[in-house]
Amino acid sequence: MRDVPARQDAPADRPGEVVRGDLHLEAMADLTSKKDTPKIDGPVKKDLGPAPLGCSSGFTNIFAYASNMILCQTTGSAFNQCKAAGCAAPGHLCTASEFRARGGVAQAAPAVAWLAGCIRSGGSSSAPTDMVCGDCSGFAQLNADLAWSCSSGAVLLNSDAVAVGLATASTCRRVGTNSATTAAYWKPLSTEQMLQAVVCCN
Repeated sequence: MRDVPARQDAPADRPGEVVRGDLHLEAMADLTSKKDTPKIDGPVKKDLGPAPLGCSSGFTNIFAYASNMILCQTTGSAFNQCKAAGCAAPGHLCTASEFRARGGVAQAAPAVAWLAGCIRSGGSSSAPTDMVCGDCSGFAQLNADLAWSCSSGAVLLNSDAVAVGLATASTCRRVGTNSATTAAYWKPLSTEQMLQAVVCCN
């Protein structure tokens, strides 16, 4: 039997179709690539996480309880709890619960600084709530026990202030109610008291 030499040009699959070697395969590959590639609208945004916590202009970070809680102090004008400011955006004045959860239970403060905490806003005292207390007007009412020793439970402060907020301290106190769940390095202050520091969280 005699070998028949292969033709150089492969026959078309059907009339009118011209197959030009790899061009047909490249076209098919291109269609497949376009079909399988997801469309992305606009630039890809990378999640950078929360912005670093800092103090606003005129305030200095003098103590860090944690990466998400710092103490900011100014040498400028003092302020009451209602006007407490000093945290750079997006930071905020730390609440009582944030303060206890992020180091306030174990670490003494180097300065007295406002927190967003309240133990008396008219009426009797209570366990700390996460808020600025009253309108900082300083009205007086009946005396009430407001602070106790963390170690002995003895009364440390009795006050007639109607609006009593919370600020950091160098010694541990139970505040609002005499319970271990209210213990931290803080102290009650009448909200009209003037301070130069705040505790900032993010």
